[in-house]
Amino acid sequence: MLGALVIAAACGVALSACSSKDIAAGQTLVRVNNDEITVHQLNEELAHLDVTDMSVAAQTEQRKRVVDALIDRELLIVDAKHANLEHEPGIMQAMERAKLQILAQASLQKQLPIIAKPTQDEIDAYFKSHPDAYAQRKLYSIDQVQIANRDFTDGLDSELNDAKALEGVMVWLDLHKVPYIKTEYLDKSADLPPQMLEKLHSGDTAQLYVFKGSEKTSILFPIKLMDSPISPADANAEIADIIVSQKRKEATEAYLHKLRAAAKLEYVNLKSIGLSDPDMKRDDKPMPRQGGKEAESTERGVSGLK
Repeated sequence: MLGALVIAAACGVALSACSSKDIAAGQTLVRVNNDEITVHQLNEELAHLDVTDMSVAAQTEQRKRVVDALIDRELLIVDAKHANLEHEPGIMQAMERAKLQILAQASLQKQLPIIAKPTQDEIDAYFKSHPDAYAQRKLYSIDQVQIANRDFTDGLDSELNDAKALEGVMVWLDLHKVPYIKTEYLDKSADLPPQMLEKLHSGDTAQLYVFKGSEKTSILFPIKLMDSPISPADANAEIADIIVSQKRKEATEAYLHKLRAAAKLEYVNLKSIGLSDPDMKRDDKPMPRQGGKEAESTERGVSGLK
């Protein structure tokens, strides 16, 4: 909670509290040295929290935690002002960036249409089209070995072609003195890489999978633990949120497309950052609807717009 409130202070741009002469009688909750924390500030923070399903006792406890966090934030702000932090270049730039981000976000909130609650037919269709996330969801135990990309040699590649289990690969790595990190974790079928999931669906379970990242290579061996389906009733609320998120993303992309079409964009000196005009070209059409985890993480031209 404190972290969120400290960030909110930065987004508020001004490092100051309400002066007592600007506060109506009865609105002051706490005096912190010469400054005051008001009901308005409390309500502003509570507006960003979901307290609709909380009991009266839980809501009271939530208000207590928020008031405590507001006190902590105010003390940190005063400490920052005494240290003259608001005049440091990095802090000033961060505050200006937060201000611009808030303005951009406000534009979207004002211009975008209200997203209607998904119909049950929409929810049912999404449920049926994502069996690995719901009706046919499975849990897998994943054994993983990670090595540096530079250590992925032709010899190791040949070993992987014949290996049926991770233990044999680890023996080869030990024999050739290749450093590695061994981990185990649980994962849901919907979260597995598509190529791995396709192989598992085909019944090819005794297989190692190799995924190369920017710096490390992961060698995975999945073992099915159990079926873990989710019923339509239990999935309803989550799917409704996903559909709303998808529609909001589509509306955002359409609005930004409209703004770009009306604007005059001129790319200048892109070579200085290793880009060229073709690199910046975008599809003329708004982005199509995406599902699953892609819908949860909206790709944005401006960080924070959602």
